[in-house]
Amino acid sequence: MKPSEDVTLWTAYVEAHQEMRRRRFEFYEHSQDATAVLRAAIAEHRTENEHAALAYTRDFVADVALLPVLVDMAMTVRYLPDARHAIANIPRPQLAPALEALFDTELDALQDSDADYYGRWAELLVHLRAWPLLARLAERARASASPEVQETAAWITAEYGPMLAVPAWT
Repeated sequence: MKPSEDVTLWTAYVEAHQEMRRRRFEFYEHSQDATAVLRAAIAEHRTENEHAALAYTRDFVADVALLPVLVDMAMTVRYLPDARHAIANIPRPQLAPALEALFDTELDALQDSDADYYGRWAELLVHLRAWPLLARLAERARASASPEVQETAAWITAEYGPMLAVPAWT
């Protein structure tokens, strides 16, 4: 490829990026129900729509109403980094009580066969610095009959032991 072709390709990329930013801001400014549109985009299970919705919620404040679907996405390898960032973008005063309620429901449903799920929840809670919830997850994992789930408890304690005593989110 010749250098001038590289410049042409780069210029086209920059122009597309600028157009994407303009369109994203236009959606932010003028959408009537962004949450409904984002929820529908995610529900279509088309990768491009899901990634675009996650990128949008990562760049702008995510609506707490999207939390359940964002948490589901944070439990999958394909979407976990972007979903974690989108969740972290929800304002703390809204996120904390909503995540605690969702966590209580999810914790009750966790099975001993869900070792990977325990690990993904732990990683999400660490990302959010939700130390009290992480302590509860570790306690539940420690009581599990599954050696794999117990390993998650040991990892949490070894890596984040001092944080497990923090009484509130930081």
